[in-house]
Amino acid sequence: MPKKALITNLWLLTRTGSELHVLEVARALVRRGWEVTCYALLVGEPLLSRLEALGEAVHVVELGHEELLDDHYDLLYAQHHVVSDFVFGNLGITFDHVIVSILSSMDVAELVPELAPHSDRILFVSEEALEAARNDLRALETCPPVSVFPNYASRDYFDAFDARTKPAAEAPRRVAVISNHVPDEVRGLADEVPSGVSVDYFGMQTRSVDVTPGLLASYDVVVTIGRTVQQCMACGTPVFCYDHFGGPGYLYAEELDAHAAANFSGRSDPRRRSAKELAAELMGGFARAVSQRGVLLAYAHEHFDFDVLLDEVLGDVMARPAPARPLPAPRSRREKMRMLVGYMRDVIDLNAYGAAQVFYGTGPGDIAQERSFYVRYQYGEEVSVSLSRIPEPYRAVRFDPDDLACVCQPITEGLVPLRPCIQTDEGTLFLVDDPFFEVSEEAAATGSIDFMARPVPRGELLERLARDVESAGEKDAGAGDGTAGTEPKSGPLGRLRRALSRSGH
Repeated sequence: MPKKALITNLWLLTRTGSELHVLEVARALVRRGWEVTCYALLVGEPLLSRLEALGEAVHVVELGHEELLDDHYDLLYAQHHVVSDFVFGNLGITFDHVIVSILSSMDVAELVPELAPHSDRILFVSEEALEAARNDLRALETCPPVSVFPNYASRDYFDAFDARTKPAAEAPRRVAVISNHVPDEVRGLADEVPSGVSVDYFGMQTRSVDVTPGLLASYDVVVTIGRTVQQCMACGTPVFCYDHFGGPGYLYAEELDAHAAANFSGRSDPRRRSAKELAAELMGGFARAVSQRGVLLAYAHEHFDFDVLLDEVLGDVMARPAPARPLPAPRSRREKMRMLVGYMRDVIDLNAYGAAQVFYGTGPGDIAQERSFYVRYQYGEEVSVSLSRIPEPYRAVRFDPDDLACVCQPITEGLVPLRPCIQTDEGTLFLVDDPFFEVSEEAAATGSIDFMARPVPRGELLERLARDVESAGEKDAGAGDGTAGTEPKSGPLGRLRRALSRSGH
């Protein structure tokens, strides 16, 4: 029988650090023959597909579906105290071993959990995070072993290192900014670099993508903080450590320990620069940064090799006898659930997420609510909805990108809008709630529906329709039956009238 692990996290939706860490730990455990269940308050795309792609050994469970959890696991990998404490103290699940993972020194979600005295080991992402939790650790009745498990690079990043791919040069030509919180001075970098130098921005505020060795290797330098720093060090791409906390800029051997202790967050050297100063430093220090690639690779091998780090922790924890773990005296399940819901309201902006629905049947018109599934996703991100869960002999026949009026840019070809809409530079702007596309056989055969979407507030919708009316002028005045002066039933003015009616105006 394979060993079973349960990993907790606040949500499994996007590409934040904690979510990507869950993905990496799950992937590593599956490679080691484990069966892994990931439990979170919110689950959706793009991360859900990434987890499901790991195969049948990975299960993803969302709050409200606790019946899908097992009664016992060999390991609880506990991230985000509000979720892990709920699982540990309220669901009657037992665990042979418990590892607590704390990934930040500044986030309220990363406090030491109530279950900590019952754990085998507590992992902190940096010395800085460990120091921030010292008082909480001293207050524990029993404190388990504590160690630093830093951000890391997986084997594919080390394998991508090639000394020939980054020859010495005077200045970079392609710059990537990878950040979920780009400060103004970094936004202005593109306007300050010399002509011929491109700056591309990736992240939740711009364009969220999977960070891969291939992506990093395609740039001459990457401006970033956190886990991407270690990945750049491993694959040989010069890295400029700077973000909303400031930062040291290029990394050199003599300063690595100090910056690593602060998780390469920039807080180890919180100097802020103007966009012009950043551009000058980025260009002027590049040649020396290239010369440091071998030094940074060696440092990454010694400190940030994910397989080495994980094997050390698992080897230590799993070799211990499973202790008798008396369950803590918890709050009532109702009380804890109320706390979870309140926490979701406080820390998760639910307005940032949409809910797509895929209907499947034998062909167009064969629509039934019981033959459908929902996928939550983050607005503004490219999303891929896998159709692999559709059973034979059915195929996808209808795709609803959201419940409310939205702008949807289909990436998969063969999606035909069947609700009132207009085509814009952004995509298909649906003018009514419950927007949907008919899915052609060709689109269904691709195996996924890929798209981007964002909601359309009522005010924006009405403003857009009003502009449409103004541009249409007198031509649209008789759009109802072709007779001037008749109230239109179609065209921009008719759409505006219906929209106003739905909005209560």
